[in-house]
Amino acid sequence: MMNDTDDTHPPPLVPFGAVDAETRGVMKNRVNPKVSAKYGTQNQKFLLWLFDNREHYGALVKPVLLEELAAQYKEDRAQRTKSGLQSKSRDHVRATCREWLERVDADKPDTHPIELADLTFQIYTRYLATFKKAAKKRSRGGVDETVEIRLSTSAFDGATSSLSHLYTECGLDKHQVSKDLWTKLKVYKAGSRRTSAREKKDLGLSTVEGKKHLPFAAYRLLARILFESPKPEHIYAHAFLVLEWNLISRAEFLVDAKIDIVSFTKDALVFAMGVTKTDQEGTKNVDHPWHVYSCPEFPEICAHLAFARHIMASPTILNGGVQLFEGRSQYERFNATFRGIVSSPEHREEFASLGITPGDFGTHSIRKGAATHVSTGSTASPPIASICLRANWAMPGVLSRYIKFENAGDQFVGKCVSGRRRNSKTFAASPSYWDF
Repeated sequence: MMNDTDDTHPPPLVPFGAVDAETRGVMKNRVNPKVSAKYGTQNQKFLLWLFDNREHYGALVKPVLLEELAAQYKEDRAQRTKSGLQSKSRDHVRATCREWLERVDADKPDTHPIELADLTFQIYTRYLATFKKAAKKRSRGGVDETVEIRLSTSAFDGATSSLSHLYTECGLDKHQVSKDLWTKLKVYKAGSRRTSAREKKDLGLSTVEGKKHLPFAAYRLLARILFESPKPEHIYAHAFLVLEWNLISRAEFLVDAKIDIVSFTKDALVFAMGVTKTDQEGTKNVDHPWHVYSCPEFPEICAHLAFARHIMASPTILNGGVQLFEGRSQYERFNATFRGIVSSPEHREEFASLGITPGDFGTHSIRKGAATHVSTGSTASPPIASICLRANWAMPGVLSRYIKFENAGDQFVGKCVSGRRRNSKTFAASPSYWDF
């Protein structure tokens, strides 16, 4: 008869390897997968730069990785284009860098691609000095001259944030192992901002970063073009445009949103906000639905009509459990559609007259335009706190602790951003009726 002290039959082995792998996955999920992918791309560029300058900085790269990259470099050099010329592709080298960065384990130093403890301020700023782009400079003789200027502040911030992420992935405290590097980088970035601004000013270039906001008139024009278009894909693009504007959301939210977050309450479509860029745990807006209203005055920007057309074009979405906008690469798809219209010969001049050129426009222009319209498009605007809550912007100091979401504030924002004229009696017009 067996007892608790019997060693003749040891307990079955627990697959701790799988448990440890799950733990590493949980640890990696502290960062949004899309952000993590951007970090990986940036660090891949730095790793490639070290490899290209291996004569000087090869000691910073792990010897095993250096050997792998040298072998893959030969593979890339052996590639030929269709015309028989040597290909400039670096697919093999890039893939090797990406694989090493993806399998970094804090507990296994041999998986760390770079000797971060040996990285100095001088070496890293030599890499950052490559962050430049070509710009046109008009000479006195009236001939354009091509000059190089520094990239915008966001490029440097992205590179340093990615490097900081790599330190964390490797289990290193950057302020302990590379205190001098990070102390000087703060000063370097401040100087870089001023240098970049001065270069742009001297060339007569705009110092504004990012895309311009989409004015309300340009928003109506873009919506009308999509609304009247006979192309089936423009039905989806129209719904995407109008919903992004009304939610004052990032395009990524709609790309990932599922039909299950949408419901109808009284006179509004209601969107239950989950995980967002500023709320990775999805707890900030648990009881804070965003209200989206119809616009009886301008059918081309009526969110209810746009949503109805979208559902009628894809009725299987109502089965639930699927994305509101099905398919892969939806962000690129809609961005390409919008930019294609803005840059088309047929409409380019019309948008330019409203202050929008192809280079100024992106999906983030929609979010900027909606926030601008609802906050400063009229003297009768909702409280700024309600706008910040709707746009998922953090309020400074004690404001975020004492000013909370209430339906009335969000409903006012929803009515204003819908496009209804705030100083007209139609602002209170009854919406379309839905019977689910």
